[in-house]
Amino acid sequence: FGPDGNGYITHTLQAFNECSLYPTKNNLHDIYVQAPGLINFHLLPLYFITRSFLVIRIINVFLNLVIVLEVFYLANKFFNKRVAYISCFIYTIILSNIFAAVSMQSEVPYLFWALTGFCISLSKRWYWLLIGGVCFAVAYTIRPLVLAFTIPSVIFILVYQKCRALKSIFLLGVFIIPLVVLGIYNKNRVGVSAVSSTTGGYNLLMTSFDGATPIPNHSIYYNKNGFAHNIELGHYNVAEKDSILRRMAIKWIKQHPVKYLKLCVMRVAVMFNKDTWSVPPLLGNLDNPDYAIKSGSITKMAICQIIRMGYSLVYYIVCIAFIISLFKYRKQIISKKGLLLLIFLLGVGGTCLFPMEHRYHYPYMFVICIWAGYLVSNLKKFSEIEDKG
Repeated sequence: FGPDGNGYITHTLQAFNECSLYPTKNNLHDIYVQAPGLINFHLLPLYFITRSFLVIRIINVFLNLVIVLEVFYLANKFFNKRVAYISCFIYTIILSNIFAAVSMQSEVPYLFWALTGFCISLSKRWYWLLIGGVCFAVAYTIRPLVLAFTIPSVIFILVYQKCRALKSIFLLGVFIIPLVVLGIYNKNRVGVSAVSSTTGGYNLLMTSFDGATPIPNHSIYYNKNGFAHNIELGHYNVAEKDSILRRMAIKWIKQHPVKYLKLCVMRVAVMFNKDTWSVPPLLGNLDNPDYAIKSGSITKMAICQIIRMGYSLVYYIVCIAFIISLFKYRKQIISKKGLLLLIFLLGVGGTCLFPMEHRYHYPYMFVICIWAGYLVSNLKKFSEIEDKG
């Protein structure tokens, strides 16, 4: 499950055993609050269906199928039906998308709520905007980066719909108001508002010190010699810790803006260098990264890396098609089609401010697949097939 996945499971079980929503009062002095929306989403089936985490994976399978339908809807709306069919096919043959549902990470639930909110907010009906805003609010409780979907939704309304100002205000209102109410509720219940993760300062500091790299470095907190070790052990609540760590990070960034920007650029490469984040070992220990690393054998690590890179072959081809499509149809970027690219740009840009893992590109794969599908749909062979049809 990885560190994050294990954290989600631990906090879910803790809240379940306390018969409470997450965070509980016992989380007030944790290092941070971790994706409360996701953990509370996990709690629902445990409370009302079964006490097995298997049901959460089954729900994720359903959410993953809905995401495929939403890819079809968006490709059809912004391009055409042929692009929609090709985009869905491309999306479903990428290996990590197939295994995403069995992962206990936040990727699938987050993308489901964010993408559902975006699709619904494209409607002209007021009641759909109401549902769309609520979906954005739920997604925010998992990841604040849902703003990468919310902003393009508002732009679409302002440019392409009637009653633009009122509808935009309405969408933002039904997005913000539930979060405010939840914040007040949590403040009275726990002592901090914590409507979303309070990991911002924790993560930002991992990329804002002299020895920072593009990837997470938790040693600054857990090693006794780590410069943030005392902060992690302090008697601050989660909100205070987040504020302290954020201020420390911003201070370093102001002193080293060029170095920080270089790290941000380097994170783009980390973000897209492979696509095996959800793929379990399929060949026993041969493609098991944990086993290869623990063995200390350079040969085993090299073989494992080659195999895992092979799993990303389709992903690499799709990314190349995406880049070619952007170049070939660059004049169409400043159009309705380009709105999807704005989600991609805002999402990638926001993610690159913090330490990077390659799974963080997953919420934006639908954009890559749709634009790659647009390129494929205009190939001569596919055009001839359509003409014959």
